[in-house]
This record gives sequence, structure tokens and C-alpha cells, in this order.
Amino acid sequence: MAFIYYNFYLSLSTIIIIKTQKLNCEKNLMIEETIQNLLGDSLREGISTEEIETVELLLGVKLPSPLKYMYSKVGNDPLFMSSFLYFYPIEDLVLLDNKIQFLEENQDVCRWAFDIDDTDHPKVYQQADDEKWYLLDKMPLEKFLSDILYYQCAMGYDFGAEVLLERGRLFGILDSDWDKVVSFDGLYIYRKQDALIWYLSDDNMVRDVYYSSPNEETLNQHKQLFCLK
Repeated sequence: MAFIYYNFYLSLSTIIIIKTQKLNCEKNLMIEETIQNLLGDSLREGISTEEIETVELLLGVKLPSPLKYMYSKVGNDPLFMSSFLYFYPIEDLVLLDNKIQFLEENQDVCRWAFDIDDTDHPKVYQQADDEKWYLLDKMPLEKFLSDILYYQCAMGYDFGAEVLLERGRLFGILDSDWDKVVSFDGLYIYRKQDALIWYLSDDNMVRDVYYSSPNEETLNQHKQLFCLK
């Protein structure tokens, strides 16, 4: 009897260990760090594990860990889900052409997806008006999601202004004292605490530069330094 109990205990312990390891794998450190940088200690409403598992069953596809983790943390938060680009609600994910579409441009000009045959190390595909899918070279899903979350907040934070500081002085400050968190496809975003400075660049020509923060006091502190208007 003791032997049977001992073996049962070992089996139960193994199940607990395996389940714990699975849960740990679900956590994505890059997405976690991005959300922490953008929210601090604030809590937002995410999607429950049960809801995510239900969607996976309906689609017949195991969703990639970075995408599931993002939805679990901020999947019901308009700041992250729809400030500029539009993340599909998890129950509206689209399975088409062997890909899961999860994001679209706010005027439905572009859509983004991952291939269902590569959910362990998913890459991102982009579709434009010609309806062909193009692989975004050297852009793993977790980095793409991180960049988009920064962009959503740059566009969606409550307080924003144009940066009018002379470009040479501006980039001297940014390069020495701010973290460059996004550098992708002409979009550049710098972060310091709860403030973002961002711009678009075309053929090395910097367009207008903008400042964003969820905190009016932070903006006021930077108003003179960056000649915010």
C-alpha cells in the first residue's frame, strides 16, 4: 500500500512539475518587459487562459506563446489593442491561406499574420492591397508584437506634443540618455521612464518628431527641454 501511495505521489509530483514548466514557457520575457515599460505597475484587463484555450480548440491551432501572453495581459485594453493599428479580438482571429491573421491597419490597407505550420518560432507575414503575403525578414513574432505595443502607446497615450528642438541637439539627448526600443521599417521610438519620443524616417529623412506620455506632469517636465508644442 505504501508503495502504491509512493508511486502515486511521484506521478502527481511529475504532473505538477510538467504543468509548472508549461506555464513558465507560456510567459514571454520580451512581451513582459515591454508591457512593464509601458504600464509600470498598473494592471490591465487581459484574456483568461480558458478563453485562449477555447479559441485554440475552435481554430484547431496552438497559438504562439508571445501572442497568447500578450492577449492574457492586455487583450481587453483599447490602448494596446486599437489605439492606431487594430489587433483582432482573440475570438475573431482569422484562419486563412494557412495563416492566422491577428492585426490590421486602421483602414484595412495592410494585414499581418503568422504561418500555422511554424508556431514554435513564428515569423510575421504582411499582406497589402495585392493580396500577396510577404515575409518580414528577420522579424520574429515576439519582436514584432513588442514594436507594435510601443507604437500603440506612442499613438494612444493621453498627452502628446510635437518636438521642435533642433535635430542635432535632439538626437544627442536621445542617443545618450534614452533607450531606442523600436527601429523597424522607418519607425523609430525612444523611451525614458513613462515618456516616448518617436518619428518616421524615409530615405534617412526624418519627418516630424512627436512626444507621448500617459502623464501630463511628465510632459510638462520635458516641455522646455524638447521645445514641445
